[in-house]
Formats: sequence, C-alpha cells, structure tokens
Amino acid sequence: TGLLELVIGIALFIPRYQLIAAKLAIVVFVVFFPANIYAALNSIGLGGHQLGPAYLAIRGPLQLILIAWAYFLCIKGHVKKFNQH
Repeated sequence: TGLLELVIGIALFIPRYQLIAAKLAIVVFVVFFPANIYAALNSIGLGGHQLGPAYLAIRGPLQLILIAWAYFLCIKGHVKKFNQH
C-alpha cells in the first residue's frame, strides 16, 4: 500500500493528474481506514510500529484531514476552475 500511496501523492503535484489522484486518495483513505482501526485495536504492527490504539488516535484524524485536503484543494478547486470557463 505504501507504493500506491507514494504514486498517488506524487500525482497530486502534477496538474494533469491532480483530479484523478485526489479521487483515488480519498478512496484509498476510506477503504484503508477499517484496516487501520483493526490493526490499532489488535496491536498489529503497520509500518514497523506497535503503537496500537495510539496509532488510531493519530491516524484517524490525519486521514480525515487528508480527505478534506484532497477534496477542497484538488476536486472542489478543479470544479470551480471548470465552471469559470
């Protein structure tokens, strides 16, 4: 999943791919969230750590921020630019 997240992250900086990358980022954050909850509650190490619920306390709000960022800066901004033309 790290490679997928890296590719999406890089695509967010390339104007040609921003819209699709933002949509994919939101899908990935939503789809992976249950796995993050499961891993945190069952102390399954992800990314080389064993933080358990502390991981979820950090990762959960971070994912919400990243979803909002992808939407407001990439998707909503793209729609706004499109409607101006």
